[in-house]
Amino acid sequence: MFINRKARLGYVKPANQTVNINGGKVSETIGLYSLTNECVYVSPGQSIQSAIDAATNGQTVILNDGTFTITSTIQFAKPITVRSLNGYSSVSISANNAAIECVSITQSNAVLDGVTLTGTDRGSSLERGALVCAPGLVLNSRLYNNRARSGAGAWCGNGARLINCLVDG
Repeated sequence: MFINRKARLGYVKPANQTVNINGGKVSETIGLYSLTNECVYVSPGQSIQSAIDAATNGQTVILNDGTFTITSTIQFAKPITVRSLNGYSSVSISANNAAIECVSITQSNAVLDGVTLTGTDRGSSLERGALVCAPGLVLNSRLYNNRARSGAGAWCGNGARLINCLVDG
């Protein structure tokens, strides 16, 4: 289980509930998203993009287990971290065979950690598949079953780094 050391929490707090640790209030709810110190928690069916937009610089967006089906590219251009709660085998971001990129990272201090990006089908005419990272950091993730003319799994430039990632299918 992921533990956010800054927030000292290792569990998911559902939206619209208050969690008390040592008798002190440590959380609040903003819209549909649960904000706990430095974390914004998102569940399947909620918008990852809206959570990213709501996060402030330095915050972490935690993706709860499940499949997030997207209809447009998730963009993050600010210094935040988007990570799964339990690793890439538990969280999938799926383009559902659409001709879109799953994720586009354009900020050098932005981090994507522990997700599977899948289902991008840009055919044989479009470049750049599941991930566009220029710059940014992607860790412990899987890019699976994506198609494009070139860069179907990942297109990286401008100092982007992929560390401990699996690109297959």
